[in-house]
Amino acid sequence: MNILEELAQSARRRVAEKEKQLSLVEIRSNALSLPMSQFVFETSIQGPGLSFICDIMSAGTEASAYKETALAYEKAGADGISILVEPDSRPLQPDYLKNVSKAVSIPCLFKDFIVDEYQIFEARLLGASAVRLISSILTPGQLANAIAMCDYLGISAMVEVHDQEELEKALNAEARIIATSDAALTPLVPEGVFFVFEGTIRTLQDALKISALGANAVLTGGVSAEKTELIIQSLSLQESGSEAKDRHRMETKDSAASSSST
Repeated sequence: MNILEELAQSARRRVAEKEKQLSLVEIRSNALSLPMSQFVFETSIQGPGLSFICDIMSAGTEASAYKETALAYEKAGADGISILVEPDSRPLQPDYLKNVSKAVSIPCLFKDFIVDEYQIFEARLLGASAVRLISSILTPGQLANAIAMCDYLGISAMVEVHDQEELEKALNAEARIIATSDAALTPLVPEGVFFVFEGTIRTLQDALKISALGANAVLTGGVSAEKTELIIQSLSLQESGSEAKDRHRMETKDSAASSSST
């Protein structure tokens, strides 16, 4: 059993314990009583340029520390916040996500090892705008059902893949957002599907390399909000400069074409 399967087994045990406190019927009813969300995670990463989803991997043991870190990333220019809710190996509890989602105006991604629809309803109640689904720990039917449930709730499903077989499974399940850390898979992500690259960005060059892969967004962590802000600002200036050069090149070409025709 690999590490992902061990974490999936742990998640199944947590879900079984939670159902003793709040049944699947009850948590589903609670989630469906909320207004349908509007897929704001997808909206946040569809703009021009590379979007940044900042992963809060460790901010201590206090909920307030996670909220402060999320606010710092939002101020830095992040387009989304990702929080790994996996209390067996970290001090982070699900309620931390609720505190963060209430504090920031950008969408939050719920990162647990989702193996049951119970967790998707939980994510919606905690204020998540998106959840991570891992292709390798779900059957094709489970993956398709999870994506369909997310669609019904109006939240986005980001499907993490590690090889071509997992990518094909995700696409067959009608995934609209694919995440991977394998650059070799990037040419296989079809147009019309959002592509999120998973990797730490420490420099502007890192960001430019990921942008060149055609990624809509990067899921990055382990870098301070201050450094992230500098990278986002530098990348924005670089992209603006490139756009200006492209416009000038086109204007020059049009002007030359017009002159030659007169």
